[in-house]
Order: sequence, then C-alpha cells, then structure tokens
Amino acid sequence: MKLARSYFAALPLADGTVLVVGHDNTCTPGGANEDSVEAELFDGTDAWARTAPLNAPRDGFASVRLRDGRVLVTGGYTGVTATAGVLAYSSARIYDPQAGTWSKPGLMHVARYQPSAALLADGRVLVAGGIYADENSFDTRASAELFDPGTGKWSVTGSMKTARSAASAVTLDDGRVLVVGGVDSDGDPLRTAEVFDPDSGRWSSAGSLAKARAGFTLTLLPDGSVLAVGGDPGGSWASDKPLASAERFDPSSGTWSPAAAMATPRTLHVAALLGDGTVLVAGGNDRALKPGRTLDDGFPPPTTSAEIYDPVTDSWTATTPMKSPRAAAAAATLADGSVLVAGGYSGWGPMSTPYCPHELATAERYVPGGE
Repeated sequence: MKLARSYFAALPLADGTVLVVGHDNTCTPGGANEDSVEAELFDGTDAWARTAPLNAPRDGFASVRLRDGRVLVTGGYTGVTATAGVLAYSSARIYDPQAGTWSKPGLMHVARYQPSAALLADGRVLVAGGIYADENSFDTRASAELFDPGTGKWSVTGSMKTARSAASAVTLDDGRVLVVGGVDSDGDPLRTAEVFDPDSGRWSSAGSLAKARAGFTLTLLPDGSVLAVGGDPGGSWASDKPLASAERFDPSSGTWSPAAAMATPRTLHVAALLGDGTVLVAGGNDRALKPGRTLDDGFPPPTTSAEIYDPVTDSWTATTPMKSPRAAAAAATLADGSVLVAGGYSGWGPMSTPYCPHELATAERYVPGGE
C-alpha cells in the first residue's frame, strides 16, 4: 500500500480490484487521522494506486459495497468536542469505481460512529447502533436507519433492543440481518445478539453468546449458520487474554452452540470464507502483558499464526503463518479465490515514545492449497 494503515476497510469491487479506505486515529489527539481521507486501489495482482480521496478525515465509519458495484461509506468521526474529544458524522459518501470519484448522498438522521452495517436483499443498507457525539453529549445508540441507493435518502426503522457500538453484522440467507456483540455505553463487551426483519422493520432477540465479545469476526457459512470467532471478553485490556473459543448461530432455531476452539486465542484478527466453504482466520492480538511487565515495556506484538476452520467437521487446522505479525488489518477475498491481508499494526511502542502502534503499509496474499 502507499499508506500505512490499521482499523480500515478493504472492499472487493466487481472488476476484481479492492478499494482501501480509512486509517486508525490512535496517535492523533482529539480527532481522526488526516491520512484517513486517502483511498487506494489494489489491482488484484500486486500493484497499488491512489484514487480520489474522501472529502474530510473520517474514522470509525461503516462501509458496504452496494448491489450496483458502488461503495457506501457512512458515519464515523472527526474534530474535537469538549465532552467526547470527537464529533460524529451524519454524512455519507459513495464511491463510483467507474468514475473513480466520490459523491454525497443524503444525511443520516443520527450522527454515529462505530455503527454496524449490512446490505439487504433489496439493495438497501441497514445501519444500526454506534456512538453519537457532539459538543454537549456522548452516548451509545440503539437506533437504526435504512439507506436507499436509488434515491440517496435515509429512512428511520425500528431500534435495536440494546444500544451497542462496534458490533458485527451479517445478512442471513433468509434476508434478515444478525447483529452480534460489540460494546455497551460503558465500553464493556456484550453477549447479546439481535435479528432485524426488513419486512417488518422490527428487531427480535437472537439469543446470547456464551462469552461476551468485542473485536471478533462473524462469518456466514455455506449451510446458512454463522460463525463467531475469538475477540476480547472485557475486563482489563492489559491483563485479560483474548478468546480462543468460537460459537455458531443457527438461524432456524435462533440459538447459539459451542464450536471447536482455535489453537491460538486472538482478537482484532481477520477472517475470510474460502471457496471450499472453510474459513481462514489469521493474525490478531493473541496475548496480554506477561507477568511482571508493564505498558512501558511495550504491548506484546500480534501473532503471525493462521488457522482454517472446517464447518463440516467442526475442527481447526494450522496453515501457513503470515510473514508479518498483524492486528487490526483488513482482508478481502480476490477473484481467484486467494485472500489479500493488508495493513494493520505489528506492535506498539512503550508509553514514553509515545505509546503508538507500528502501522504497516505492506500486504500479503493467502493462496488456499498453496502451503
């Protein structure tokens, strides 16, 4: 990549290229990283090129590829406020791959960052939850809205039962949307899950995970079930180990059941469904601080390890590790079935340097069966 990035989006486009946009704000006091305006295209082989930038810095947004091939980027944050340190966006932008430009659709009814988003079967986009922040307030929302790409406008729909941000969402085979986990208004990971019915505009409970999870991955499997993997269970972020456990959701019964655990615990990892129906999981933070060490010693680096989950046998198999340790990277499945894993951070400096991630501009490709 042209730019080192972490906590960003990578979206496969219809022509086989991949759009990359966004950037972490960890070491940018009081707002979004200015480099987050920059967007890049990966050509599907080995080359990167700049494309038109966003209009302004924007982090913590939701992104979805629309049915017509364009890409919606909505919400996020920038700026500085007296209460929250950031200012949430209600605005959105749409990227047109053919023109290589961004356009401005209508505003959301609620400014929000770290919302969940999913593409519906009819082409609309559901955006739910997230954090609202302005000069005077800061709170996690349960509200949801629908974007119509045909009109470029937003409409209010039913609210979730639980206010949450940084949750994971996936569209089920029956057209409903499953939203899972994330964090509550106190920043604690959640166990609960909900399902949105686009026909009624209503939410219903979808059971609870055995473990609260944030920073996990959610993957729709070929049989219609959903796999939740790893994540942060909460507590002290410097001492609690990430999760190695996994769980599966059955849409027909609305229940969760245990799945086989990974060999390596991890959070802020990447996951990708492979052509044979298995799931690649790679990288992420795999451990907390070692006993006797402090943040001044630097947080342990992410893992390079990778594993493959087989949903038929409910088992994990180690596969070729990545060349670089990565957490908060982004993954995209390419047209040839390989998986691009790009960016992320490879470690953290000690508090005195200051305490910032060592972000990566490199990318690597996983080729199934190429071990």
